[in-house]
Amino acid sequence: MNKNNPIITVVIPTRNRPDYLKQALQSVLGQDFQNKRIVVIDNAPDIVAQTVVEEIGGGQVEYIKFDEDTGIIGGWNRAVEICDTKYLSIFHDDDVMLTGFLSKSVTALEANPSAMMSYAQANKVDSQLNYISIWSDLYLRKGLIRGGDYLMYIIQNGCCVTIAPTVVFRRSVFDKVGMFIDELCYNSFDLNMWIKIANRFDIFFLKEILVHYRLHEKQMSQKHWFTKGYPTGRLATMMELIHATQLLLKKECIISDPKRQRFLINKISEFNKLASGYARSLISGL
Repeated sequence: MNKNNPIITVVIPTRNRPDYLKQALQSVLGQDFQNKRIVVIDNAPDIVAQTVVEEIGGGQVEYIKFDEDTGIIGGWNRAVEICDTKYLSIFHDDDVMLTGFLSKSVTALEANPSAMMSYAQANKVDSQLNYISIWSDLYLRKGLIRGGDYLMYIIQNGCCVTIAPTVVFRRSVFDKVGMFIDELCYNSFDLNMWIKIANRFDIFFLKEILVHYRLHEKQMSQKHWFTKGYPTGRLATMMELIHATQLLLKKECIISDPKRQRFLINKISEFNKLASGYARSLISGL
């Protein structure tokens, strides 16, 4: 690792998952891209991750401990704050980077200065890293994607097509669009960021599987997306998509195109109906 002039900071927020953290950290250390800074930020009141960092990091990994509970959004914003490099990866402590993730992400952003973030494909795996399926079959063309095209695509498909651990940001984007917030819903704050970035900038898509995304019972996604009869994730997604549609309707290319205007207005109605159905399943008598 080039400690004197790193170009990307990989921050791993962690909380009480030492076994998973070991695998995540090993996968980052094993990347072929050397010009990186690695930081583990520990938000755990009980199981301290410092021992894991010292054991696995070999002096190559920084460790920061927070005494207060920052929550996931607070942890991600701390990651942005401590990043002093051109690029930033906020990597999950329970996922695994595959070979070439950092080098290919940085290369793509270096070659495409209008793109403010990149993302890649991922495998969904179980707790033991056994393959379950690909993250999604809904993919845009590979390469540079205009922000408006990205918004239109997620609206057409009615879902998020970008999974957080595959994302690499230009650090400067947060100076332009702000930090992570639960503007609409707590469990869709990452999709909220993708929408804010795409509203103003381009995105680059690496159509290649470069991350193992682990599914297990202790993750946030398990509760909000994979618990039967508890569609809070889908409800939050509908709210974010309504917001994305409203942003797109304000763009000149849409204002001058009545056909696409009608399509987007109909989509708002569709998302509202879906959101109502999800809300009724959660709140009896609504």
